[in-house]
Amino acid sequence: MLQESNKQCSIARAIDKDTSVIFREIKPNCDYRSGEYRCDLAIKKCHNRHKVKPKYINFIKEIQSEIDKLIRLDYSTEQAVGVMRNNGLTSVSAACIYQHIWNDKKADENLHSHLRNKGRRYCKRSAL
Repeated sequence: MLQESNKQCSIARAIDKDTSVIFREIKPNCDYRSGEYRCDLAIKKCHNRHKVKPKYINFIKEIQSEIDKLIRLDYSTEQAVGVMRNNGLTSVSAACIYQHIWNDKKADENLHSHLRNKGRRYCKRSAL
């Protein structure tokens, strides 16, 4: 629709989106030399942005080994996070610890057996 010289507000109405969505798509993804928007170029730019985006990996081996020790001492994930923070160590979220435990379980390790419910899902009792 841009090549047919339609305005961006009419494009937004046609696809039932806000005009800001169109502006946010066109401005960073247009060709810098000609100023022309092409969908194949936009897809390439998007993939390149995601590829060079910094990845924040906080769950390093030292933290992982400390969390493993605490879980093996039958601490819950929330307690492990609290102990790490009280000792002044960097920690990760309880959800990240659970992901580590489930990956450990998939690798046929036994870290999940130290959880309160031994890795089983909670089943609510039904009223009969």
